[in-house]
Amino acid sequence: MTRAFSITPLTARTALSGLMRMIGISVRTLWPAQLAVIVLSAGMVAATARGIEGLYPTEADRAQYAATVGVSTVNIAFNGRGYDLTSLGGITAFEIGITGQLLYPLVGMILAIHLTRRQEEAGRIELLTAGRLGALTPLGAGIVLVVADAAIAGALIAAAMIVVGLPGAGAAWYGAGAAACIIFFGALGLLLGQLCQSARTAYLAGACAVTAAFLVRAVLDGMDVDLTWISPLGWLPEIRAFGAAGQRRAWPLIAYGAGFLLLVAVSGTLALRRDLGDGLLAPRPGPARAHRGLATGIGLTWRQCRSAVTVWGVLAVSWALAMGLMSKEVTELVDANPAILRSMGLERGTDLLVMMAAVVSASAAAAVGVQAGGVLGQAGGGAVDPAAARTPMGRVVDDGGIRLPGGHGDLIPDPGGEHLVRQRSAGGAEDRPHGRSRVRHARRAHDRGVRRALRARAALDGAGLASGRLVLHRGLPR
Repeated sequence: MTRAFSITPLTARTALSGLMRMIGISVRTLWPAQLAVIVLSAGMVAATARGIEGLYPTEADRAQYAATVGVSTVNIAFNGRGYDLTSLGGITAFEIGITGQLLYPLVGMILAIHLTRRQEEAGRIELLTAGRLGALTPLGAGIVLVVADAAIAGALIAAAMIVVGLPGAGAAWYGAGAAACIIFFGALGLLLGQLCQSARTAYLAGACAVTAAFLVRAVLDGMDVDLTWISPLGWLPEIRAFGAAGQRRAWPLIAYGAGFLLLVAVSGTLALRRDLGDGLLAPRPGPARAHRGLATGIGLTWRQCRSAVTVWGVLAVSWALAMGLMSKEVTELVDANPAILRSMGLERGTDLLVMMAAVVSASAAAAVGVQAGGVLGQAGGGAVDPAAARTPMGRVVDDGGIRLPGGHGDLIPDPGGEHLVRQRSAGGAEDRPHGRSRVRHARRAHDRGVRRALRARAALDGAGLASGRLVLHRGLPR
């Protein structure tokens, strides 16, 4: 007897089934990251606009600013091209400059990766897709939330500018440009989330993309080359939000929108063609044998933090070098604008350079501290149990145990449910029990994984998403 099977064709409705429920779950569980995008963007603009109002209250002060700071090659390279610098709105948009051109794309990209690849890497998407969710539902939820958060941030940016007394039309144009920038780079983050198998790789690739866009824009603007359309970060100043009605330009908003649609289309195509948890840029495999230094706490911590220490160290040194090369011009500009020194409580322009170098160094140290704190936080998840048991870390395999490097042995479950650690001799002919402390640490890690799976099952039951059985693998959790 032949049994016929029917395959449901993939349509927009089936691919995005459960979208509203997925959005609701993401809002309830991931609201801190979404709130951070809104607060950081709007708060930075509000603080800058409030400070500019007090620094340049008169027409003479603003004219002096336009004649000195506004024509400086260094400032143009850092902040982008300035327009309408004799008005408070133009000065505010120019002074937001480097901070906004780094903050807007980074928060959009980090949020997009956090909503998609980070959740998929943690296994949460796999649990949710056990219910009635379409193939594009996680990506669709990420798109909706990124756009919604960017729109809220843009509205609050415009409101903050209006509150401090800037023109409403100019504030609306600038808020729309900031939201469009966040959305565009958020779409780039969604694409990286589909390409990269690891969230860490996606974050690093996104940071490199933003840095490259900023450097291209800085070089072109510093050399006064009329190619602002090449870098997406050069589009935001070209809106000319606080110019006259006929001077404002809409093409940057159109470019951001077109780029967003293109990136989303590519991301959707990749999402349909890849397996869950997979990516086109798979992480390279590690060495077959672990280094002996990983058996110590210092060695494991350095292995986890070395990338952050190296990257932030290079950035701090590069920033200090750039400040040293431009110290003469920056000092002259600051000395020519006493209002800047008075607002910061400084006496000389060189004091400002020292303060900026100290801020960057402190930020780099704080970033490394956060990375180290994340490594320490992995202790609760059992990630450092092998090191705590003074065992060189090996690879976790799906055959029910941990294989230790260098032929030290296998941790395997016996048929009776007891976990044993056996050490092979050099010839591989004899096995003997070894390491009771390793057994205890491994069993604790296993129990923690089982408890997490049970809590996830309970959460799915409460949300009405669970269907079928939740299979708990007997092997140690990865």
